[in-house]
Amino acid sequence: MKVKIGCCGFPVSKEKYIKEFNLVEVQRIFYKMPRKQTLINWVNLAKKLNKNFEFTVKAWQTITHPPTSITWRKAKLVVSKNKIDKYGGLKPTEENFEAWEKIIEACKTLNSVITVIQTPPSFRPTVENIRNMYDFLGSVKRNGLKLAFEPRGEWVKQPEKIKKVCEELNLIHVTDLLVSKPLSTSRIIYTRLHGLGPRKYYYEYTSEDLTRLRDTVEKLDSDVTYVLFNNVKMYYSAKKFMEIT
Repeated sequence: MKVKIGCCGFPVSKEKYIKEFNLVEVQRIFYKMPRKQTLINWVNLAKKLNKNFEFTVKAWQTITHPPTSITWRKAKLVVSKNKIDKYGGLKPTEENFEAWEKIIEACKTLNSVITVIQTPPSFRPTVENIRNMYDFLGSVKRNGLKLAFEPRGEWVKQPEKIKKVCEELNLIHVTDLLVSKPLSTSRIIYTRLHGLGPRKYYYEYTSEDLTRLRDTVEKLDSDVTYVLFNNVKMYYSAKKFMEIT
């Protein structure tokens, strides 16, 4: 089994990071779609510094998060009032399908094989939302791209629904392996580690935490496991984890 380790975003300069790691999950695309040339520049830099470097992508928030969310405001995305209900929620709308085409194009440019679809806590496992998931994710072009689903909020209390949608829509269930195990049957495991405790975004993993993570990963039945750290201390945690893996 292969284990690939990296961070969600570049916590240090791209040059330094690409030399030290073989994997990054691109966060910039989630907030606002970069120019294609920007992505090409990243690929060229990786080819120059580390030919084994891999980009995964966190999908653009326009397909998952409503325009009223704080992440839209943070990205300074503007949408006309008559289209506010056309975006997010994995709704099978023309606007979401157009946004998906841009995500596909960005992944193609980065040679990415995985894109993470993270839904907000407001996207509850209701009949309507699940129907939208099937209508949207069941019909979009994938072009060989593997979709990884990170549900939050009420979803985590209904694992049977997570398992069902992952199996029927061919999704990789994204979890934090120090909190819960994946429910999908995919041969690819994808974990995003957000920290532990009440202030998890600022949490620094201990040696015991990382050893437990390593032992958990070793017991997984998978072909490849992606381990992505995603908090303030992610660079240091990822470096430490590489040392013991």
